[in-house]
Amino acid sequence: MNKLKLLFASDLHGSNICFLKLIALAKELQVNMVIIGGDLSGKFLIILESVKDDYIIVRKPWSNRQSIVKMNEFDVLKKEWGNKGHYYAFAPDHLADKVYSDDSLHNNLLRTAIRTRLTQWLTYSQTELSKSGITLSLIPGNDDPLDINEDINSVPWANNIDEISLTVGEWIFIGLGYSTPTPWKTPRELDESQIKEKLINTYNTIKNTDLHKVILVSHVPPKGIGLDIAPEVIVQNNELVTVPGSEKEVGSDSVKQIILEKKPLITLSGHCHDSAGIQFLQNTLCINAGSSYTNGILRAAQITLENSAVKNYQIFMR
Repeated sequence: MNKLKLLFASDLHGSNICFLKLIALAKELQVNMVIIGGDLSGKFLIILESVKDDYIIVRKPWSNRQSIVKMNEFDVLKKEWGNKGHYYAFAPDHLADKVYSDDSLHNNLLRTAIRTRLTQWLTYSQTELSKSGITLSLIPGNDDPLDINEDINSVPWANNIDEISLTVGEWIFIGLGYSTPTPWKTPRELDESQIKEKLINTYNTIKNTDLHKVILVSHVPPKGIGLDIAPEVIVQNNELVTVPGSEKEVGSDSVKQIILEKKPLITLSGHCHDSAGIQFLQNTLCINAGSSYTNGILRAAQITLENSAVKNYQIFMR
C-alpha cells in the first residue's frame, strides 16, 4: 500500500450528531482510515426521576430546579441531549435528589452511560465502515475515564492505539491518550516527565522501520506552535473562573521535544477546541482539528499519504 487516505477528528465529547457526521464524511470521501484523537466522553448526566402518568421529572446538573417533560416530548429531548453530548439515566425516586451530591452514585451512573454510548458508536461504525473497507483507530483523551480502554477493547474491530504502535501499509501509527495537568483535574492527566516516558516507550516498540513514516496521534498538542491556545482559567473563591480576554498555551513540551527528536511525518492532536489549525514543526505536519461539538458541528481533517509523503490535506466543517 503506497497510498492512504485518513480522516481525523477529536473531542467529540459524546455528541451523537458529530459522530454520525464523521462516519458519513468518511464514506463520502472514501477514506481508508478514520482516526479519533480522544475525549470520546460527554460531561453531563441528566437524571430522570420517574414516569408519572404522561410525564417525567427531569433534573439537570446545571440547574437546582426540577422540570417536567411530557412523554410526547421525551424522544425529541433525548435526541437533543445526545447531540450535545449529554447523557441521561433513570434513578429511583428515593435516590434522584441525591445523585448530584453523592459522587459515587453520580459517577457510577455516568460511567455506565459513557460505556453504553461508546459501545453503540463502535458497533455502529463497524457496521457502516467495514462494508466500505474503512478501518477505525482511536485513543482516549484527558476527559475520558481511566479505564475507558476496556470499553474500546470490547469491540475488537476498532484499533485502540493508546501507547501502542499499529502498522498500516508502510506507515506506523502510535498514540498517546493523555494531557498535561488542567485546572479541572481530569482523569487522564500526566506531568511532562510521564508523557515523555510513555512516548519513548511506545516509540521503542517500533522496530526496523523509517521513523519518518510515523504518524503520532497525541491528544495533547505540542506546546507553543499555535495549536494549543486555550482560555486562561484560574481559581477564585474556590471556583474555576475564565479570565476574560486572556489565553495561554496548554500543550506539552514533551510532545514537542519528541517531534523534534523523532521527526514523525505527521502529528494529529485535539484537546484545545478553539485552536484548530495546521502548522509545521520543522518537517513534521502538525494538525489540530479543533472541536465545535457543543454546536453539533463536526471539525475534521482529511490527509492523503502517497509514496512515503504527505500528498495533500484539508480541513472540513460539517
